Amino acid sequence: MLKEKIKQCLLEKLVYPQDTSEIQQRGIADIFEKRSCDALKETFSNTRDARGKKSTEDIMVENCYVDIKTSDVAGDMNMPNLISINKLLKIDKPLYYVIIKYDSKQNNILDVLVLNVYDLNWDHLGFGNLGSGQMQIKNMEKFYESPTTDLSEDAWKKKFKEHVILFYQHLIEVTQKRIKKLQE
Repeated sequence: MLKEKIKQCLLEKLVYPQDTSEIQQRGIADIFEKRSCDALKETFSNTRDARGKKSTEDIMVENCYVDIKTSDVAGDMNMPNLISINKLLKIDKPLYYVIIKYDSKQNNILDVLVLNVYDLNWDHLGFGNLGSGQMQIKNMEKFYESPTTDLSEDAWKKKFKEHVILFYQHLIEVTQKRIKKLQE
């Protein structure tokens, strides 16, 4: 299965960057993203680079989108944005998230998760108010305890739409309060 092959490839080939003393979290994430894409290109014959900077994927592997995320367990803020609501509604190929869990204080990679978007556990997902809304993991520490769901893909999509409607209804309420405050 592709998920397992991607995970095995990255567990074997990824190494923690040597000198990160002057690199911030985003810089480390960029290094992991590039090294992951390079490793996948070396391992799989059917890969394509991302279509652009705002593409869903960091790389295509065997006609599947692969989006690489990182999570530093030594850091404070761990609520990564995953995908915009609009993009997920229009997705036309399988989407896999590669989540590289690392510790910047210990300078090591702790784990690599590869999850289909429809495997993500709704207990840990929410939406941020950016553009049409961004699906995000609310708390990575809790996410690692139970990252996957038992829902079928159809049930997951139904729950996604229910959550989006609740999110938009909440935004309407917040916006109405802001308007009312301005009118006072």
